[in-house]
Amino acid sequence: MEDLWERRTPEELWQWAKDPKPLVRRRAAENPHTPPEILEGLAEDEDLWVRRAVAANPSTPGETLRKLARDKEISVRKAVAGNPSAPAETLAELAKDEDIEFGIGVALAGNPRTPGEALARLAAGEHPRIRETVAKNPSTPGEVLIKLAEDKELIAKGPRKASRAYNKVRRLPGKMEYTPRYLRAQEWYHPLGPWERPLLFPIRFRKNA
Repeated sequence: MEDLWERRTPEELWQWAKDPKPLVRRRAAENPHTPPEILEGLAEDEDLWVRRAVAANPSTPGETLRKLARDKEISVRKAVAGNPSAPAETLAELAKDEDIEFGIGVALAGNPRTPGEALARLAAGEHPRIRETVAKNPSTPGEVLIKLAEDKELIAKGPRKASRAYNKVRRLPGKMEYTPRYLRAQEWYHPLGPWERPLLFPIRFRKNA
């Protein structure tokens, strides 16, 4: 059933945006059919939840998202980081923070719009959850995936964690691929945790033909 919130005319959305109740303004802010000029005004709303809804709205203009990326509230910046329509330059700026907040880091790591250079920076961070999310991102460069496939913390959490990176590495054209016959014949013990005959470890690489 179609969401009733989406079946609104621009005139109705304008009225919602001017409503004194934050909840009503929030409905206008999160509606993907809200005109850009309304979203631009709501991006300066005094209510946190309204600004956050604008930051998460895929219809919000890029320039408005750039402004919201500098919002004082972490949850608003996090919403921008996860917005699939956010400009790559804005996402790259968010990733430059050396002491990046965890939620923002995870959102950036999972956003396909995040540039490769920013993903490489996130993959070199301290938190394994962020690195694991980078490994799942379809936009992650091959050289970053290769490093993540050797990430000891991801391996220690279980073969499936690091194998996400390996599974993507093996499909990279001109890169390397693992040899399953070797994997099935071996036992491997990592210093941080043993597995007998794991699916993807150890890895012996060979060049693609």
